[in-house]
Amino acid sequence: MSAAGQRVYNGLTADERQAQRRTRLLKAARALLADGDAKGLTVTGVCQAAKLSERYFYESFANREALIDALFEDVVAVATGVLEEAAARGASREARARGLIEGLIDLMLSEPRLSVLATESQSSEVITRGRAVTARALGQEISARATLFWPTAGDPASTDLAGELVISAVADVLAAWHVGHLQWPRDEVVARATRFFLAAGDALGGELPSA
Repeated sequence: MSAAGQRVYNGLTADERQAQRRTRLLKAARALLADGDAKGLTVTGVCQAAKLSERYFYESFANREALIDALFEDVVAVATGVLEEAAARGASREARARGLIEGLIDLMLSEPRLSVLATESQSSEVITRGRAVTARALGQEISARATLFWPTAGDPASTDLAGELVISAVADVLAAWHVGHLQWPRDEVVARATRFFLAAGDALGGELPSA
């Protein structure tokens, strides 16, 4: 930490004040997203909501895209916790997969950022990037635990791709159910999504046959 970062003002060092401003910017961005105002997630819009000048934005984020990535990083961390709980649940891969699907549904219903990803139009740049960030990161986390779900998992490149593709497809199914496009009871959604998660992972993540 630099000497400048150690200087105290109002009981806080410069680094601590910067961390506070970063938190305010992220909190403002979360509020805009939760209110359904993805289009308002601009540098100007977030700074106005956080009551900070734009120069403070750039001390924490290189650009708007970096803010969006940071906005969804902690969502991924929470989703990874759901994955870890599911991985430790039950003796069978079916029980683990079902636990993951149930946990993701609970998370989607309780976490405004995931709910927005499910309900907002994909034409929004914020929504498109948010979905890509969460799918890629969570797919990699699933890939790292692939053999817990897919016993025939192949090389890391195959399981990385399988993880991202499968979780993206499952997320679309859960989103369709969340907004009412699928008129199934929750138990049926869980059962069908679990079956797909296992079957698609087996097909996509295994070793490719030799030519």
